[in-house]
Amino acid sequence: MKRSLRILCVVLFGMLPAVSLSSCGGGGASGGNGGGGGNTITIKGNFAGGTHVAKSPWLNRLLAWIIPPAHALNQNAVIKIMAFHGNGGYSVSNVTDGSFSIAVETGSPIGLISVGANNSYLGYLTLQNGVDSIPLTKLGQNVNTIDLQTLSSSSSMVTPSYNPLGSELPLTSAEQIAIAQGDNFFASLIKNPDADGNGTIDFLDGKFFRPYITYFITGGTFGASLTPTVTTPAPIDGFRFGLHAKDATRPGTVYFTGPGGSGLSNAASAQPPLVNTDSTAYGSPYVTAPAIPPAGQYLVSYKTSTLTFDISDQSSAPSNIILAVPTVTLNGNGTTINKVTWVYKPGSGGGATLDPLAVISSVMLQIEGNGTPCASYQQGLTRIYNAENLPATTVEHVLACQNLLWSNVTQIFMAYNDVYGNHNVVTWNK
Repeated sequence: MKRSLRILCVVLFGMLPAVSLSSCGGGGASGGNGGGGGNTITIKGNFAGGTHVAKSPWLNRLLAWIIPPAHALNQNAVIKIMAFHGNGGYSVSNVTDGSFSIAVETGSPIGLISVGANNSYLGYLTLQNGVDSIPLTKLGQNVNTIDLQTLSSSSSMVTPSYNPLGSELPLTSAEQIAIAQGDNFFASLIKNPDADGNGTIDFLDGKFFRPYITYFITGGTFGASLTPTVTTPAPIDGFRFGLHAKDATRPGTVYFTGPGGSGLSNAASAQPPLVNTDSTAYGSPYVTAPAIPPAGQYLVSYKTSTLTFDISDQSSAPSNIILAVPTVTLNGNGTTINKVTWVYKPGSGGGATLDPLAVISSVMLQIEGNGTPCASYQQGLTRIYNAENLPATTVEHVLACQNLLWSNVTQIFMAYNDVYGNHNVVTWNK
């Protein structure tokens, strides 16, 4: 009778700068570096998996034969912890006697994956209820440690005996639903960190490929009011499948293929890519049929490689996605716009509001209409106002020009990036 050994390594996700792999000290020592919120928190846990633990490897094997372990992970095989951030940066810490402790930066979500001998991928940690990452965007006061306690596994899913959601991570139920929706595309990386299929985890190969989604949503209509009536659940009108690539050299065009009925079949990236110093973002053509991408395998032809991402069911997106609901305030003349304020609400409706720091990275206010625009905008003739890349904490914007007539406005777009790098454009018609 033979038992397969499993090795767990933790990989952490977030929107942080890339770092190089560092050698690690023994015990809980950490290596590498990263960026993000600037503050750190310690994540720890153990793979002991029961009381029949012995220091002698041969005795452990004998005890495992006599008393089958309750957990699939063998503590003697766990080697190291890797902190993997959302744009490819990572750091490393060793595991000693089945336990790990690693300092990670707060302010961004993290995920956990299992890695075995020769850096082979084995599985991923889930907090269940659709949350496959640890959202370190919202921490309780004075929290500096999260102890996941004992980790157990079933197939490739690893579950902690202690779930920090609702305690160290004080997310409301509405915020947890929004997080679960947002991390769907990040989860495809947690479940397959070797997207190009060359046998090496991508970030260990000096590359990083992150899928993301852009949803186009109709939030509702202003009518005669300065606050729109919200349509629930918020209908999604279409999507773009996106790829964020970090690589030494990156192509000008990539090609997207989805499962049957996805509307994507070797479709060239439609817009000019957004090129940064060390990364490039590509978007697929705008797809309206279907308006929501079906679950399944999405392929991206990237140079000579094919990147593979398994995307989970998105049918609940209209109810689970976030809406930025605006309210317009007019000047004393009752005709020109003074400012726009907004709140974040779940697409399912109701009175719940969401803490923007928990779910939002940045926000944009865009106004369509006629008449003289506030400035010259590249988006086209109907754009009369733009306020882009506002911090997540911004929920009020006083217009830079005070002469825009409310009667000239036809639409307000409230667009935002969530903490997982997805982009959502919410339209409010007038």
